[in-house]
Amino acid sequence: MRAAFVFTLLLSLLNVGFLRAEEAPELRVAVAANFFAPAQKIASRFKKTQNAEVTIISGSTGKLFAQISNGAPFDVFLGADTARPHRLVAEGKAPLPSFMVYARGQLALWCPKCSKVSLAALDDPTVEHVALANPKLAPYGSATEHLLSETGDYKKLQTKLVFGENIASTYALVASGSAQAGFVALSSLIAGEVAESEYLIVPVESYPAIEQGG
Repeated sequence: MRAAFVFTLLLSLLNVGFLRAEEAPELRVAVAANFFAPAQKIASRFKKTQNAEVTIISGSTGKLFAQISNGAPFDVFLGADTARPHRLVAEGKAPLPSFMVYARGQLALWCPKCSKVSLAALDDPTVEHVALANPKLAPYGSATEHLLSETGDYKKLQTKLVFGENIASTYALVASGSAQAGFVALSSLIAGEVAESEYLIVPVESYPAIEQGG
């Protein structure tokens, strides 16, 4: 993930005067759920080097996009796809030069109790629920839907599927045990220090690239 690039963007916003002229200006940053943990680290670094506060608001890309479209006062939008940031530029709600691809997401299948993590393991009766992010709101969800449709597993698993509003809530469904398996962001598993034996990194050629735009 291009943390240095995001840090530079925050710094440029401060320098060109996009923010209110106060003793301690505040940046309001809307962040896709899967990038929340890295964003917190970037914000901490930013606070240490600049006289500024950073408020991070996390959620699904679709909901954050809707809020910005309706006038929510964010200074930075870090989405989980490129379509929504592009639309904000097209609609005149963000300047074209500010657009960037700051990260590329990776999908992983997490099954904490599986003896061997695989798509085939999801057929096991002990796997009662399989979590994925809402395909209509979250790019990780649409990537998962594409993957399962291509393999023929989407219909087969239909009765087991449960949907999180975003990739963070999808992770929470598996972490809490509400779902025995789930398709989550690899970055979330790494941040959560989940054992590598509990998940399978889905080959990137198996689903549309998850380019994250800001």
